[in-house]
Amino acid sequence: MNTQVKLGITEYSLPVEGPYGCKIAADVGFEGIHLDVGSYRYNFPKTKRCVQEAYLESADKFGIQYTCIGCNDLDIYNMVGQKGFAERGIAFKTITSAIDAAAAMNIPIVMVQSFKASALETEQDLERAINVIRRVSDYALEKGKITIGLENLLSVDNLLRLIDEVGNPNVKVYFDTQNYYLDTKADVAAMIEPLIPHICQVHVKDGYEADVDPSGALLGEGDSGFFDTIAELRRCGYSGWLISENFYDRGPVSKLSNDPKALLLKDYQTMKSIAW
Repeated sequence: MNTQVKLGITEYSLPVEGPYGCKIAADVGFEGIHLDVGSYRYNFPKTKRCVQEAYLESADKFGIQYTCIGCNDLDIYNMVGQKGFAERGIAFKTITSAIDAAAAMNIPIVMVQSFKASALETEQDLERAINVIRRVSDYALEKGKITIGLENLLSVDNLLRLIDEVGNPNVKVYFDTQNYYLDTKADVAAMIEPLIPHICQVHVKDGYEADVDPSGALLGEGDSGFFDTIAELRRCGYSGWLISENFYDRGPVSKLSNDPKALLLKDYQTMKSIAW
């Protein structure tokens, strides 16, 4: 049976990270894993050939596709700091390292997230982000058909402005079913239609209005409007990956069971039930 969506999970949502995570993901039923390039402190492990080979061997063994590689260190190092600011250089190196790893491992998307240290909160932040994204998307085009997926909390208008002003065809939106609700209480489903031509992949997670941190509930059990968002993605013709970014080995979700694999299996079953 042909389907428009495939189901995956972020590596950092699994109870065991590393190549063995492929087995756990495959045991549950997932077909893909979203990786992270690793930290600047450890010199970006997934840029090392021995590490890449271990991941590729495990993916081949368990039938897993790597859907995306992210840049979680951008939460620590500010990619939109003023020119000459040391953290900005580290952030830029984080993104280009992820692009290098994506090219070496045949991963189609590099996610550039802008939260915490790299949050886009002012007009100046947005202008600097346009410059950074233009540079890294140029680099990604030089490396092959690699998409830059933007995940942030910009309004729809500002997100479309960023994409338009960067002007590269490989700049897309990495959409998330909870982030906007968590931080701005937005109607997430209402954002789908204007963004759908640009969405390259989707994180799924859920939670509650009172949450401070993301991933406060299993899928469909929070109040973020998860099912409404999924229905709108389907109505608007989204095709691609749905990637679980719920966190099964830490609170508050982990309080539901001491078995993280059982929790992620429950979310997988929810994802399977809404797949189209």
